[in-house]
Amino acid sequence: MISFDVNNINSILKFFIKICKNDQLNQGSIKLSLDNKKVIRFKLSQISKTKQKNLVMVLDDISEVGLELLKKRTAIDLEFVLEDTVIKTHGMIFKVTDKVVIVYLPNKLKVVKNRTDKRFKIPEGMSAFFIPENYEVDPLDVSAPTVFPLYEDMSKWIKIIDISKGGFSIECRFPHFIKWIEKERFVQIGTLIYPGQDPVFFSAELVWSKRFKEKNKTESVFSEQKYRCGFKWDVFEESDQERIQNILQYLSTFQSEDGNTAILVELQKGAL
Repeated sequence: MISFDVNNINSILKFFIKICKNDQLNQGSIKLSLDNKKVIRFKLSQISKTKQKNLVMVLDDISEVGLELLKKRTAIDLEFVLEDTVIKTHGMIFKVTDKVVIVYLPNKLKVVKNRTDKRFKIPEGMSAFFIPENYEVDPLDVSAPTVFPLYEDMSKWIKIIDISKGGFSIECRFPHFIKWIEKERFVQIGTLIYPGQDPVFFSAELVWSKRFKEKNKTESVFSEQKYRCGFKWDVFEESDQERIQNILQYLSTFQSEDGNTAILVELQKGAL
């Protein structure tokens, strides 16, 4: 894990302007307690100015309960998750209305990168899956994965979106799973399913999780709630480690710099 502080106000402003435009990055959380049990979710909708020309951030998509709690506060701790990197900052509240919270643009960011190994995305047209063996799907719970009678075991297959030497990230749309893993934090036995390779067995620990809304590709009016998690893994056998290395070598041929990498490079320049 590596971390650094960003104090350059121009770099901070550019960072928030960029993530405002990205529906997968502009959703963050406000931590109200040290144990992280009280969390308020929000969406960073825009950067604006007050009449006094002070730069502010407008946070919306906050629950009524969350807005009431924030009316009693003068400052808050904000957190944004960019896959394997967490951006933390402290903001002074300018105003809380019935719909939004307006916060002064912070003058400092703390960047914590949990995974330093190079990350390889699973290309479109390919599929990789994570099977957490100690996860039990409730067929009667509408928030859980769908269970089909002839394919019950496949209800636990969770889509992997990227892999590195030290871990992997998943994406799903099932609140049942995300609540379970955030509570358990640890997968005793996990299986990686990848085309052309024998299954890889490992144990895994949750490092980060995030929620975001993504616009439906066919119905632009509606958005779909999705979840992402990052895990670090401990591979059991040397043969499994060799399989992972083979997968990474193959995926490296498809690798290109993504938007998150570009954003982090800009932030690192602001830390110099």
